[in-house]
Amino acid sequence: MKKRTLTKGMLMAALICGCVQWGGTAVHAAELQEFTLDPMVVTAQRMETRDLETPASTTVITAEEIAQSGAPNVDTLLSRQIGFNGMSYGPNGQEYAGSASRTKVRGLDKGTLVLVNGAPMNLLNYNAISNIPLEAIERVEVVRGSNATLYGAEAMGGVINIITKKATEEKTTVTGMIGNYNSKWATGIQGEGFSVYFENEYYDELDPQSRKFPYGEYASSSGSKKNNYNTLGKSRKQSIFMTGSLNDNLTFNYNHSEAEYNRFQINRSQNGLDKLGKSYRYVDKRDTASFVYDDKDSVKSVLAFNQRSFDSNQADAGKAFELAGGSYEMSNITSDTQKTWKFNDEEDSLVAGLAIKRDYFQNRKYDFQKSDRTSVGLYTSYTHQFDPKFSATLGFRGEMINDFDEDQNVFLPQLQTLYKMNDEVSWYTNVGKSFIMPAMNCMFNTTAGKEHNLKKSRGLKPQEGWSYETGLKKVTDSTSTKLAVFHMDISNKFAWSNEAALGIGTSTNNDIQINKGDFRNSGVELEYTKLLNRNWKYNLGVTFSDPEVNDDGEWVQDNAKFQFVAGVGYQTKKFNANLNYLFLGDRPDSYYHEVANNRYYALPDRNMLNANFMYNPDKNNSFALDFYNILDKDDVVNDYENYGLPFNWTLTYTHTF
Repeated sequence: MKKRTLTKGMLMAALICGCVQWGGTAVHAAELQEFTLDPMVVTAQRMETRDLETPASTTVITAEEIAQSGAPNVDTLLSRQIGFNGMSYGPNGQEYAGSASRTKVRGLDKGTLVLVNGAPMNLLNYNAISNIPLEAIERVEVVRGSNATLYGAEAMGGVINIITKKATEEKTTVTGMIGNYNSKWATGIQGEGFSVYFENEYYDELDPQSRKFPYGEYASSSGSKKNNYNTLGKSRKQSIFMTGSLNDNLTFNYNHSEAEYNRFQINRSQNGLDKLGKSYRYVDKRDTASFVYDDKDSVKSVLAFNQRSFDSNQADAGKAFELAGGSYEMSNITSDTQKTWKFNDEEDSLVAGLAIKRDYFQNRKYDFQKSDRTSVGLYTSYTHQFDPKFSATLGFRGEMINDFDEDQNVFLPQLQTLYKMNDEVSWYTNVGKSFIMPAMNCMFNTTAGKEHNLKKSRGLKPQEGWSYETGLKKVTDSTSTKLAVFHMDISNKFAWSNEAALGIGTSTNNDIQINKGDFRNSGVELEYTKLLNRNWKYNLGVTFSDPEVNDDGEWVQDNAKFQFVAGVGYQTKKFNANLNYLFLGDRPDSYYHEVANNRYYALPDRNMLNANFMYNPDKNNSFALDFYNILDKDDVVNDYENYGLPFNWTLTYTHTF
């Protein structure tokens, strides 16, 4: 407790009176890059501001940087950013069946809101962003830290806004990709004001003998041993993404994907005689659609629909497949309209809006497991320019939630300040409250019957808390340096435990969601980008933090404490080469470690080295060679022994006509 108080005290002192002077001479070298290190950001404050003038920790990933990254999808792209601890069960950042990919920001599972052109993508507190083709993305805006005042629930750890390209010319692209584990073909069609992208992806079966822990390597604190592991079978995914301008102010976006996955559980014995256990088959269908109205002046409105249909089938060795309880259908409809006013010669601004959201969930096997939720949020944010150097933003949000189990009324304040020391350096502070509701599928956790509703019997509460942050930004024509110091205090953190262990009067051993206790994290993030000349650039980033959760009065580690990222890039008119590295320290599986069952599995360090080479002989042809996990390290995802891919490569050819 003393440590906690001291940490908060130091941070609040920095928020109130901390100010660090950064020296240095600007290097005027605008000709060295085709992009700016101080881009416009629209997500953090719901209106356009320069990164240097935005009171939040932000990162903008441009289309050029995406192309040069060699990342196969958005999930992998984000995992290379500081403050992120992503986790996926499928190959190279892909979602895999019912095991949703997790975009963790600052050590917090369930707390990242993902948008596509302002339309929310989250379902059941998670998001599916690997379906958005990288070729369709203009930029990705990342805002770390709480932004719940403007965006409501799920924006506890951060907000990611994927902004897609607008068609500027008529062209068609055809892409083919081969690799040692996966292959893909795709085509993109651009017309006057619209774009359509088709993708077909195929994944090969992985050798199970190369993808398992030694027997009993990961033992719980109770002494139990791991006796099985999972391996991936042949799988495929098809997707289509469309975007178009209906007029100067109205755009339409649509994404459909359909995937078929196979997974096998291998049971092991201490003598090394492994045999097939359960087999799993999954069919995953998703549809998202949105209309976005933007008058380019003061009014912006989003109407979005998001749906997922998921069938899970499983079978014991030698038996027929049966529909499993993890089969469900879920959807939401969101409407969000905001208006911006300018005052005092446009020095001050007021943003106000209304957001309405309707969520629905249905288990496809158990009819009694269904629920709905309606949320209405009123928000406002006012920015006042006290003088040319200092401004402050005060925001409020009222969220009224009509839930099938228990209604909630939430009030979310936020205060931000920005001090521009000069044209290159700014200092900001950010204090805000945030929350997230329990996922609706977590309200049902047994097949005992309609009358058995565990959520009501154990009082599952929303996860809520405060975030404190202060930071410095220095941006010149050739360098960008950003420092952020943050602290998070979260109560009622979601986690999992066992029915029988909790003694709630059932005979099942199902894992159910609970409110574990308090979560806290204090940390420092530092990122640096340098443009050496017109050909070379590099970036470095490091995160030190201390994510902890209170389990029955004991503070224990809840995620990785250390992260390091680095990259170097070389480019000419026709050739690009990039090398990137990610190190993530050892960490518990925060999703499944439980005090009630003494389940603590320490996942090993991640060491991921990747390389990308691109050659464009002319404007119509492009070749790309990508190498992933060059060091061939075991990339352990969770305590259920899901692995990322070993060393793998892809060769891609794209023709434009």
